[in-house]
Amino acid sequence: FTVTSSRNLVANFNQDAYTITTSSNPTAGGNTSGGGTYNYGDTATVSATANGGYTFINWTEDGTVVSTNEDYSFTVTSSRNLVANFSQDAYTITTSSNPTAGGNTSGGGTYNYGDTATVSATANAGYTFINWTEDGTVVSTNEDYSFTVTSSRNLVANFSQDAYTITTSSNPTAGGNTSGGGTYNYGDTATVSATANAGYTFINWTEGGTVVSTDATYSFTVTEDRNLTANFDIIMSVDDPISKTYGIYPNPVRDFATIKMGDEHIHSVQIYHLSGQLVKVLKGNGLNQFEIDMRLYDKTSYIIKVFTNKGVKNFKVLRK
Repeated sequence: FTVTSSRNLVANFNQDAYTITTSSNPTAGGNTSGGGTYNYGDTATVSATANGGYTFINWTEDGTVVSTNEDYSFTVTSSRNLVANFSQDAYTITTSSNPTAGGNTSGGGTYNYGDTATVSATANAGYTFINWTEDGTVVSTNEDYSFTVTSSRNLVANFSQDAYTITTSSNPTAGGNTSGGGTYNYGDTATVSATANAGYTFINWTEGGTVVSTDATYSFTVTEDRNLTANFDIIMSVDDPISKTYGIYPNPVRDFATIKMGDEHIHSVQIYHLSGQLVKVLKGNGLNQFEIDMRLYDKTSYIIKVFTNKGVKNFKVLRK
C-alpha cells in the first residue's frame, strides 16, 4: 500500500489441526483408544488393550513398526493412521494314559484360544476307562471330553485293570478236591488243580458241560469269569476172576493184563500214573476184550481208563 499515515496492522494465523486414527489387527484381537483431532505440537497417547486369548505385538504405520509399547506417546506434527497388531494365543493340550498299558488317548495338540478341543480315551482289552484328571482332579468321566481352550492343559486318562473270578468245584463232591480258584486280573495266568480222593480218579475239567482239559493241573490265560468243574469217577473193583466177563485181570499183573468189558466195545485205553500223569494212549480194537503188555511200564500202580461205546470205566492195577 502507499503510505499516507501511520498504521497498526495485525497478521492473523490459524493453528494447524491433525487427525490421529487407530485400529486393531485383527479386529477381534483387542481395542484401541487415543485417536482424534490434535493441534500441531500436541502430545498424543494411543493405547492398545488385548482381548482374552490375544497378545499385543506392536503399533505399525503403513506397515512400519513405530512402537512395541501398548501405550504409545508422540508429538503431533501430521495426521497419522496407526494400527495395533495382536496375535492369537496358542495353547498345548497334552494327553496321556494311566497306566500306560490301560489304553490309548487322542485329541492332544496345539489349539488357539477359544477353540473347542475334544480328547478321547480308548481302553485296551482287559481295562476299563475311569475318568480324565488334571493335576489329580477329575475333570470328566466321559471317554470323549470336549472343552473350550483357554490355557495349556495336561490331561490324564485313567484306566482300571479288569478283574475276573475263577470258581472251581468237584463232581461228585466226594470225588476229590480242587484249588486255584479266586480273583485274577485280565491277562493273568491261572492254574487250577484237581486231586482225587481215595477210590476215585480224575477224568477232566468241564465248563458249562464242555470239556476244557483232561489234565488234573490246568493253566490258562484269564480273560473272563469262569466256572470250572473237576469231574471224578469211582475206580471199579479189579479183582474179578478170569471166569467173569467184566473187569481186568490178573491184578497185580507181571506181564500181560486182560480187560473184559462184557457187551461193550472198546474204543481206546488210557494208562495214567496215580499222580494223574498220562503215560500211554492205546487204540482199541472195537471188541469187548483187550490186552495190555504191562512189561513196558514201571513197577507201580496205574489207573486204566477204558473208553467204550457206553462210556468210560476206570480200573486200578498194580504192576509187580
